[in-house]
Amino acid sequence: MTADNFDHTLEAFRDRSPFKPFTVVLLSGRQFEVDHPGALVQREGVAIFVGPGGVPVVFDHEGVEGFVGDLAERPREGFAAPAGARPRRRRSAGSFGLEGPCPGEHVWTMNR
Repeated sequence: MTADNFDHTLEAFRDRSPFKPFTVVLLSGRQFEVDHPGALVQREGVAIFVGPGGVPVVFDHEGVEGFVGDLAERPREGFAAPAGARPRRRRSAGSFGLEGPCPGEHVWTMNR
């Protein structure tokens, strides 16, 4: 994923109103939920998420597999998906360690 795509996608998830939690899935298979917009800072393809208890997670554009959330359902006015991103319906939540079907959620995958 390019640094620009990474930054634009994170900004779109963080800045949507009202804010809704979303999941970041890393290439390593690790995942975490961003539960508050103020807990996330990013710049030039690098981000830091401060999780519950003050535990920081540092991740970058090269290590992200995708983002899980419903961004594609209600895009902001004037919002365009990042270049190379294509929303697709999730068929199963199991591959992301989530329980049961997740209607309305989308996985944003990026062409590398």
